[in-house]
Amino acid sequence: FETSIRALGGLLSGHVLAADPELNFGAAGKGEGPWRYGGELLGLAEDLARRLMPSFDTPTGIPYGTVNLRHGVPVGETPIASTAGAG
Repeated sequence: FETSIRALGGLLSGHVLAADPELNFGAAGKGEGPWRYGGELLGLAEDLARRLMPSFDTPTGIPYGTVNLRHGVPVGETPIASTAGAG
């Protein structure tokens, strides 16, 4: 839950801000200013979301308490989930 709202939410929020041409953060891919934003934060958010998906593969859909972002849910992780993890 914490990773979902903080890391994933932060990447998505950053993408929305950087891609908004009215705000002119990153010049919305126009190549203007000191840097050009090309959607990199959205790509990172998608990668993180794909790595988090195994944690939601439970009978209830409430995520496991632990997921290794490289290897998935650890062997032996308890299927008992806390409703606090549901957000």
